[in-house]
Amino acid sequence: RLEFPKIALDEYTGLLMEPVVALVVIGLLAGLSSPPAVQAAPQPDNLFIIGAYLQPNYTMASWKAMGINTMVGYSTGNGNQGLWDSTAASLGLYTIRAPSANPASDINNPRLLAWAQPDEPDSNKLSTSSLVATYNNLKKIDPNMPVYLNFSGFDVLDNPSGAYPKSYYQAASQAGDWISSDIYPVTGFGRPDWIDLAQTGAWNPGPTKWTAGVVANTLRSYSGSKPQMVYIETSYQALYGVSNERGPTADEVRGETWDAIINGARGVVYFPFCFGPWSQNATPPDVTAGITKTDALITSLAAVLNSGSKSDPQLITLTGDKTLEGTWRKLNGEEYFIVLNFSHSTVTDTITLPGVGSLKDLGVYQENRDVAVSAKGTFSDTFGAYQTHIYETAPGISPGPGDSPPVPEPAIGGALLAAAALLKRPRRTH
Repeated sequence: RLEFPKIALDEYTGLLMEPVVALVVIGLLAGLSSPPAVQAAPQPDNLFIIGAYLQPNYTMASWKAMGINTMVGYSTGNGNQGLWDSTAASLGLYTIRAPSANPASDINNPRLLAWAQPDEPDSNKLSTSSLVATYNNLKKIDPNMPVYLNFSGFDVLDNPSGAYPKSYYQAASQAGDWISSDIYPVTGFGRPDWIDLAQTGAWNPGPTKWTAGVVANTLRSYSGSKPQMVYIETSYQALYGVSNERGPTADEVRGETWDAIINGARGVVYFPFCFGPWSQNATPPDVTAGITKTDALITSLAAVLNSGSKSDPQLITLTGDKTLEGTWRKLNGEEYFIVLNFSHSTVTDTITLPGVGSLKDLGVYQENRDVAVSAKGTFSDTFGAYQTHIYETAPGISPGPGDSPPVPEPAIGGALLAAAALLKRPRRTH
């Protein structure tokens, strides 16, 4: 369980006993005599939630620079909630947090995406009846505000031997509109093999794969296909009793993130803590740089990712290397195939995608290149460790109509479509 230093409120209370010091503190914290301006909100379809968990207001700018768009979880140890909210708003960030002391005051807050239930109710032994009662009370106050509910991913998968059976999650999920989960294979359990489908070498190969994607799929089935979000480890947490004394590498964080998205996550939240010595954000520089690149790519694809089904991850059955996994999306007549090498090994292999045999080539998103496609829908490509390639059709040259998986063969005039595919598509870097 998370144990945060209980320092902020007592220290602030002592300071505010002296009026002059109080003015200095308020001036330093606020920086401005008037509330900062709130940036205009983007269209919902263009927002794929990328969050950071339980961060204070003074780290928000650095997270914003990394590409996140949502602060998840407010703690009293992070200062005044009003300042926390206004700082997020001034940076154009959204929030997901517990309701205010007076939940009605949160109504019409343009930056509050959802109210959060208590974190990890399973590990914290909260009853389903109490969660549902809280949910019902909140919905009476504002029926339009989503309620966010995060579970312990380990407890979800430690079933049926664990303390919480499937029936607990089925009942508890009724107390949330957005369901979330957290699991940290590398630093939390010392099991990098859980996120390595190659299972070779010194990676302690094992048959069990407990990843964010596996947890999301499990909870989706338990919750009646409610939208899923996941937490991603970014740091060495220094947890007592964990044999693997390191945090995830930049490549592993990238792989965990895309594994979650491929398995249908509608948002990701970074968990960056170290508990010995304490650090609110212990993400190392190379992982920070990798997250920044990944966030930029996710943001550029937000409308594409959000176009998918909330109840079905739209997985692709790949006939190439067994370390590859993928999903697909369709938006504005263009199809996208997202393929991840979920392993520490470089892979070069022939990939077969469903329904693209009528096309001459596919573009590779933001890589300024194409791959030639055979009549059987196959092509060859190379993936680095935990690398994702996103293949796209040209606008108007989609391999099939509609959005029904698994991307059917064209049914609107094969000859005309094949002729159009002969036109070389431009190389795009959008």
